Amino acid sequence: MSTAIATLRRYLRPVKRALRPAKRMAERVRRGRWPLILMYHRIGAEGEDPWGITVSARNFAEQLDALRRHRRIISLGELVAHLDAGDLPKDCAVITFDDGYADNLHLAKPLLERFDAKATMFITTGALDRESEYYWDELGRILLSPGLLPETLHLEIDGAACDWSLGEDARYSADDAARDRHWMVGAKLPTKRHIVYLDLWKKLFSMSEAARPAILESLRAWAGVAAGMRADRRFLTKSELPLLPAGGIVEIGAHSVTHASLPAQTPAVLEHEIRSSKTQLEDWLGRPITNFAYPYGEHNEAAMAVVRQSGFASACATWTGSVARKTNRFRLPRVQVCDWNGEEFARHLAARFVV
Repeated sequence: MSTAIATLRRYLRPVKRALRPAKRMAERVRRGRWPLILMYHRIGAEGEDPWGITVSARNFAEQLDALRRHRRIISLGELVAHLDAGDLPKDCAVITFDDGYADNLHLAKPLLERFDAKATMFITTGALDRESEYYWDELGRILLSPGLLPETLHLEIDGAACDWSLGEDARYSADDAARDRHWMVGAKLPTKRHIVYLDLWKKLFSMSEAARPAILESLRAWAGVAAGMRADRRFLTKSELPLLPAGGIVEIGAHSVTHASLPAQTPAVLEHEIRSSKTQLEDWLGRPITNFAYPYGEHNEAAMAVVRQSGFASACATWTGSVARKTNRFRLPRVQVCDWNGEEFARHLAARFVV
């Protein structure tokens, strides 16, 4: 559990930093504007968003417009080539997407093409063709969506009895859900449902991919909901994957096989998560895959070593900062982008002129 809590704290850092107001503008301008790598996940999803990873299609279009006016957009491959050559350009930005949601193809890519903005999309290979939502989305669907749930929840997790009481929060209306729509992890927990959501996220995070389905099935049975996937939470299919790089505006990177926290894995599993995600994508797409992104941003020396040995040219983390000449290209920083309109985005972009 301590690993999950530590990861939760690290995962929240880019969110908290991304929400800080712009400060010391003159000093940042004077020092110069180093390249930024922007991190996105989903475009246009409705409903709960406890991790702040969804940007509406309208705001994404405004952000791309603002980005083109304030920065030169280059690909991650171009940035890594500049790092290797030691001639790092200023006033540049790189766009990245994590996980492999289908909206990356159907909503994000058309907007990227409209603004001629290159992007790298990191794919979790084991999520392709999934018939159920990933655990963080399914927890939101069950616990943070309107409806009536039993007042008590009992689950057996890792051989231990776990009990929660929802009390009056077992009833959760559409108005309640709308009221809490903008709640994010790290803020005050508005209901007991949110407490249970976070408790279960910590427990499921620490499990293997093979162990999670049984817990989620028990949770669905308790809630009286069927397994399934909301249209705006589904992952890409294998048949859709080749459509992403078609046309050249999107390059594909690897994001592991199962979205596991890599530092917690055995050496054999670590090798599989990193190497297999690369070889699978190369087999499916018929092109080299040279960039990697650590799930949850979690990495250690062992993970970095396997990434290098697997033939990747770079790896993205989630620590917040800009890219400088001495930045390690196997732990590149990124700035998480929230659901800001163009004006808000421009202010936050200005605040990231330097680290």
